[in-house]
Amino acid sequence: MKSALQTRISAKDATTVWVVDDDPDFNRVISNELKRMGFRVKSFSTGRNLEGHLKEENCDLLLLDLLMPGPSGQDVLLEVKKVAPEVMVIVLTGHGTLENAVAAMKAGAYDFLTKPCELDQLEVVLGRARETQLLKHQNVLLSKELARREPPVEVAGRSPAFQALSNLVQRVASTDTNVLIQGESGTGKELVARALHHYSERHQRPFIVVDCGTLHDQLLESELFGHERGTYTGAVSTKHGLFEVADTGTIFLDEIGEMSLTT
Repeated sequence: MKSALQTRISAKDATTVWVVDDDPDFNRVISNELKRMGFRVKSFSTGRNLEGHLKEENCDLLLLDLLMPGPSGQDVLLEVKKVAPEVMVIVLTGHGTLENAVAAMKAGAYDFLTKPCELDQLEVVLGRARETQLLKHQNVLLSKELARREPPVEVAGRSPAFQALSNLVQRVASTDTNVLIQGESGTGKELVARALHHYSERHQRPFIVVDCGTLHDQLLESELFGHERGTYTGAVSTKHGLFEVADTGTIFLDEIGEMSLTT
């Protein structure tokens, strides 16, 4: 069975590649080949105003020429890493000197290829760049979650009712299923949720608590599922939804009965 990360890496149609090259014939040919490979492609003949496009639209991978009219590829590379450091830049140029390669890698390029480039080689490099990008992204999310994660809360009790509950929690925790926890406010529903997570195979992954009473209808989609930069006016950066942060871990929808009927 594929992991969620492997599934995302293999889904090329969800990966956007921008091509920046002043040679119209090469630009057209390489763009068509990338589309044939399954990538979403957008091409530019110059790096001028690329900063504005990056602030409004989503780009995952960037194929960049070095010698172009207007800002040079080196200048564009520096600007891209400043404005959108998460974008993986692969330099693809006909001027493949060792000096240029070293300068590009120091400026933040992921890889350096020379023209003509074998399409199979390009596809492999793009795949590795995307995989590296997703792994970095996941590591950032996990680091943030681990930094704020509290140690598991131990719940103790000796009554027959509590012992029955404890046994049930440990049995359910070994399964991969949704769980409904019922009880009045203050009876420890979150403690039970944390115990389920603690005893499950997901215990080393994130445990995310969502206060459903604070979810507003207008922000529901963005909060739970996130959005990409440029998705709508005002979306100046990528926001990762709570379900994405909790991926492969546990998400606890607290006080779900407080949500509006619309939500």
